[in-house]
Amino acid sequence: KINKLILGDWNSSNMNTFYSMFSLAQINNLSIDRMDASNVTNMGYMFNEFKTNNLNLNVLKNVNKVENANSMFYSAEINDLTLDGLNFSALTKALSMFSNSKINKLMLSNSEFSSIVSLSSWFRDANINTLTMSNVNISHVTNMDYMFYGSEISTLDISGLNTTSIGSLVSMFQESKISDLDLRSLNVSSSAYVNNMFKNCTATVGYAKDQATVDKFNNQSVTKRPDTLVFGLYPIE
Repeated sequence: KINKLILGDWNSSNMNTFYSMFSLAQINNLSIDRMDASNVTNMGYMFNEFKTNNLNLNVLKNVNKVENANSMFYSAEINDLTLDGLNFSALTKALSMFSNSKINKLMLSNSEFSSIVSLSSWFRDANINTLTMSNVNISHVTNMDYMFYGSEISTLDISGLNTTSIGSLVSMFQESKISDLDLRSLNVSSSAYVNNMFKNCTATVGYAKDQATVDKFNNQSVTKRPDTLVFGLYPIE
């Protein structure tokens, strides 16, 4: 357990991996402002089971070579986690990135994840008070299976997501505890798999982009939505 760690002028410009760098550590105050990640390709498990108060990663402006972030924050306990505006354009592996984590406030807005095709289990079993991932570029994502499975999120904002056509959302919100599901930003293909998408979730309010998607989500025999959840179009004032 460390109270304060400042990495200062540590030269990391030649490193190509940050794999498990802070795994299992407990650091109350971690400063990584001057870390150079310009040649890093692997951040898998970097903060696995890591505990801290606040962590701001958008000080790492040069993460555009990172290809692997599998379980990067798995089981982490962080008060405020900021990833706003990061360019993860080379990232292709990010399974269970925030799975089982406990985070008060997670900011992901305006970030670039344009090479990722799967967000499977990203927030599975996570406990997050406020999650904001508006205007995130996930234009190549086709798989959102189990993305929020078993998660507990008080406030969820996924407005303005850049999605083209998602092909699989199996069990995406199954067993989740999220009261409002505003899914208008999701472009769901007509042939997309939505099996068990809402099974045993606690949501009571749901919105979809268009009537075709509303009908698809409301197909109770497939999505297993509870009777208390009925999707509709967002009301126009």
